[in-house]
Amino acid sequence: MDKCLRRILRILSGLASLKFTVVILSLISFLVIAGTVCQAQLGIYAAQRRVFDAWIFRLFGFLPLPGMRLAGALFIVNLLAAFARRPVRSWRQWGLLLLHGGLLLLVGGGFFIAATARESYLHLREGESAGQALAAADWQLAVRSRAAAAEREWTEDMTLLEPGREAPAGNTGLVLRVERRLANCRQAGPDRLEPLPPADAPEENNPGLLLRVGAGNESGRVALCGGGERPVALALAGGAWELSLRPKRIPLPLRLKLLDFRRTLHEGTDVPKSFESWVELEAGGDRRRALISMNKPLRFRGYTFYQSSYAVDPAGNESSTLAVVRSAGAWLPYAASGLMLLGLLLLLPAMRLARREGRRPGSPLAGKARLLLLLLTCALPRFALPAGAAAPIEPFRRLAILDQGRVKPMDTFARNLLKQFSGRSRLGGADASSWLARVFFSPWQAHDDAVFLVNHPDVLPAIGFPARSRARVSFRQLQPHLGELQRLAGQSAASGEAPAGAAESEILRLYYNVSEYYHLARAFHFAWSGSGEGAAVGQGPQAPAIVPPAAGGGAEWLSPASAWSLRERLPGEVGRELDLLAAAARAYGQRDWDGCAAALGDFNRSLDRRSPIVRQGRKRMALEVAYNRFDPFFKALLAYGLAALLLILSRGMRWRWWRRLGLILLLAGMAAHSGGLLARVLIMGRPPVTNLYETFVFFGWAGAVLGLGLEAFEKRGLGLLSGALTGLVALAVAGRYALEGDTMGMLAAVLDSNLWLSTHVVTIALGYAGCVVAGIIGHWALVRELSPQRDQEAGARRERMLLAALGFGLAFTAIGTAMGGIWADQSWGRFWGWDPKENGALLIILWCAILLHARRAGWLGRAGLAAGAVGAVVAVALTWFGVNLLGKGMHAYGFTSGIGRALAAFVMGELLFVALALARLKRKRPRA
Repeated sequence: MDKCLRRILRILSGLASLKFTVVILSLISFLVIAGTVCQAQLGIYAAQRRVFDAWIFRLFGFLPLPGMRLAGALFIVNLLAAFARRPVRSWRQWGLLLLHGGLLLLVGGGFFIAATARESYLHLREGESAGQALAAADWQLAVRSRAAAAEREWTEDMTLLEPGREAPAGNTGLVLRVERRLANCRQAGPDRLEPLPPADAPEENNPGLLLRVGAGNESGRVALCGGGERPVALALAGGAWELSLRPKRIPLPLRLKLLDFRRTLHEGTDVPKSFESWVELEAGGDRRRALISMNKPLRFRGYTFYQSSYAVDPAGNESSTLAVVRSAGAWLPYAASGLMLLGLLLLLPAMRLARREGRRPGSPLAGKARLLLLLLTCALPRFALPAGAAAPIEPFRRLAILDQGRVKPMDTFARNLLKQFSGRSRLGGADASSWLARVFFSPWQAHDDAVFLVNHPDVLPAIGFPARSRARVSFRQLQPHLGELQRLAGQSAASGEAPAGAAESEILRLYYNVSEYYHLARAFHFAWSGSGEGAAVGQGPQAPAIVPPAAGGGAEWLSPASAWSLRERLPGEVGRELDLLAAAARAYGQRDWDGCAAALGDFNRSLDRRSPIVRQGRKRMALEVAYNRFDPFFKALLAYGLAALLLILSRGMRWRWWRRLGLILLLAGMAAHSGGLLARVLIMGRPPVTNLYETFVFFGWAGAVLGLGLEAFEKRGLGLLSGALTGLVALAVAGRYALEGDTMGMLAAVLDSNLWLSTHVVTIALGYAGCVVAGIIGHWALVRELSPQRDQEAGARRERMLLAALGFGLAFTAIGTAMGGIWADQSWGRFWGWDPKENGALLIILWCAILLHARRAGWLGRAGLAAGAVGAVVAVALTWFGVNLLGKGMHAYGFTSGIGRALAAFVMGELLFVALALARLKRKRPRA
């Protein structure tokens, strides 16, 4: 008995070991990478079936390996063995118990949800009701007879219809023989189907059946495609039949009637800001009304109804599509996330960087350093504000314009437009507003401004322009070649496909930019001609939309030219405003700056009196103008860059003054960075993490704060350096996204008004920042390990900082991923779907967990841990940028032009650095 017990304990100890944990986590990481690669080649749905939903995964099609389900089962065994083996005696152990218990519940709950969850949908027109939902990916064959007095219908699941097998169609009298069954196809003829590759999402497939239908001595061949709108009619043995392949009907415990569908559009666009369905719910004789909107589902008896999409037919009739999800374990991810969060909170007190008695107190800033910081802070506003210009720029900057669904100041519109055209926010010595004022009011001068950036060397020669590799050219230079540019752009657009290469994309971009410039340059043509000739609505320029609607004058914002053409139908106050704009344009052309400024100021005051939306947004627009003028993130970028340079020099030359100056610059950069983030919150009225630009900006701020926090514990300058470099790189990348348009743009309905989305992006950005800071420390640790005189105490300090940053990154990435799953569950009923972006986030979590567990298990030394931290930076880069290159899934967004080569170069450079460093360290070790 004792021998058997000892054997059980030995097996339990092996299953509970950290080394077994590292092996299982490594296996799961490999499967995540393999599955993501399969998604790029086979599609998301096929890859999910092959890797993520499989017990056995066949690598290269023949080599059997554990699939994700088997790996998940082994992970559950490892966790259960660890719970049974390890006692709980401290808060830290309680934290670990809750954290791993949450993981156990999350993984085990995933198995349960995958086995029990059912997805379907309802498509209702206003006034329609339904008591059955349609399956999202399950299909059935339906045979209906209309010849009898009472209709007879027989249905069978498509998966039960085996090719080559005959079976009677219930009591209809028909005999069916399936000749071929297709997973995805399209109708190629009355009795012919063309197979298609399976779609990434199973609900996008249109399956098909080729049937031989017999009745008595007669038979006929029928081709059914799931995408067919009408049943196929068939006459056999004197009977009339209808056959169709349709989504499976699922009975509901209620009946829903769509009373009213409502949608709100972003002003001046067709993009929905929100949409919702008012429904009547009938169950058991009771009736009640309910509202289903984006991120606010209806729950009833285990079913959840989500607002999925909508449609508007040419006659204006609206219909709503509701996703229907039934899952007995819908609460499991919430409970698991709560346990993990509680466990992390209990672990926080135990996550110390160093023992208090082991820390060396940092030297306070010298009086001269404080004085320098004060002088820098006082001088910063002076550096921020450009010198005043003679032209009437201030009232022009404050003009309200409706652009891309948002009312913004003209200054923002000008900056975005100039970046779009030229890749810069200034033109020579003038700012964007000065340039745009010249385009509006003095276009004959603006035509000579070199504002059109051409990146590809083949574009200019293609339109007959002298060859240049990369150039900025003016409208006047392009004018003789506009016909050829239009012809080439028309050829590309007429193909109906995405541009085949970089040159075609650049031609289209240049054509659209030149067209937009041309219309803007004619916006105030009426000011000189005195008439609306050529400026009628639908013919003349529709931008800039700076004339808001008046009572009884329509509901759309108008451009000055369009409003001038409609002047007779508009109220008198709008006519007076048009006169002010015309006077401003003429005064500008005559270089009468005072007259132009007075006319624009009167125009702004008139809008404030008659337009509530302009009046209410005036303070916000004034703040936005100040934000643009200060340009906080550019100044933070400069401060971080200088700080990083000084801190690198200080570490090599041991100059404390340089480190102190680097600290001052880092604090100045953080002050500008924080002010910019706060300004964006006040301007937009939402967290500053709703698009990729804002995410990188916030990520950079989080990295700088984390680096400063590390420096508070280990005052050696390494925390400052990692924070400065993280902020520098993040803002540099964000600047690339700023070239794509308004960084304060409107939100799609699914992204608006959701707490879980904001917390998800904030926490995931904090986690990424922790991983990148750890990677920077890892770079420096590897360099120092190569030093001839290695300081063991300094190495231990670096390891503590690295472990703290990795732990921070792991914790917040895990919390952020869980928050993202909750947001997805709240929005469309799916906590996890193996989307490539989700896979990337999971890979970061797994990589950090492998490093921490392998270090604790003794499999990694300091150098190995540092090399692994560098790998964490690679994982973050692949997650943030690499998945965009796949073009798969719901998160495939953001710029990809040129990013593939840059990403490949970065990854190869990092791998080469790690390989060379580890090889050098191996040669340095003394031989036994």
